[in-house]
Amino acid sequence: MESFLKVVQLVLESHDPELQILATQSFVKFSKIEEDTPAYHRSYDFFVSKFASLCHDNHPDPVIRKSLRMAGLIGIKGLILKAVSDDMQVNIWADNNMGKIIPSLLFNMKSKDFEDETKFKDSQTRLLQPDPVRFTENESESTMPNDVAAECLRELINRASFGLVHNILKPIITHFDLHCFWEMAADQSGDNFATETFKIIMYSIQSKPAVIQILMNHLDCVAKGRRDLENCNLGNKITVQTGIVNVLNEIIAIPADTIGPFVLGMINSLLQHLHDSINNVQTQFVEEEKQFQEAVINTLG
Repeated sequence: MESFLKVVQLVLESHDPELQILATQSFVKFSKIEEDTPAYHRSYDFFVSKFASLCHDNHPDPVIRKSLRMAGLIGIKGLILKAVSDDMQVNIWADNNMGKIIPSLLFNMKSKDFEDETKFKDSQTRLLQPDPVRFTENESESTMPNDVAAECLRELINRASFGLVHNILKPIITHFDLHCFWEMAADQSGDNFATETFKIIMYSIQSKPAVIQILMNHLDCVAKGRRDLENCNLGNKITVQTGIVNVLNEIIAIPADTIGPFVLGMINSLLQHLHDSINNVQTQFVEEEKQFQEAVINTLG
């Protein structure tokens, strides 16, 4: 097995797209093999990094770009399958791995690169297509990277225990911070990627209250950070808070057996945020504060 993986690694390091796709498919076949003896010394760090890198491929030819991104996503599926068969060998939920896998999935879920079919009709490139990988027999075969990325995210979340929820949500929240998705969520008539992502999470995860709690903690952190900001950045932080509350408003109603006790704590926290906002309105940010207050009231209502 070690020599086989070494060969796969060497082929993945090639700059030939077809060889990279073939190597990915070989890794996926390997991931389905149940080994008799766990290889605790084996490291999959290279494969995590390589597949995450392929997910961000930006080849000028759209056919090659799509195929390589699909290869990266299918490789991540292989890692998930391997983790399921033996999580003692492949701890994909470790912070360093989630920090590479989650942004790769979110990037492809958000990407609009392959919506225009004319780009593919005009291309003369003919490339080997990665074989689809199913987590379940009922799973449909998708050829679009954004759909496959969403499937991977659902599967990761569905298999995460309570103690691993934070490992998945932390890079998601960081990604949203860096790419201004909270600000987009603040405008309910605009981009709703943050809301849709957290709906996927809530419908897939077993520990729904943990998601609410982690979002509330992030809201508290943003509010706390406002005190140390210059006025020029304050308006942006208020907008971030509004976006987080709008997401909470959309997901809090998703059914959960154990979410009840958490609602009271969330209500008390939101009331405190509303109180702070009303008592600390600055002249130049009246509109931002008003929007935030309305978002809180809608969520409480």
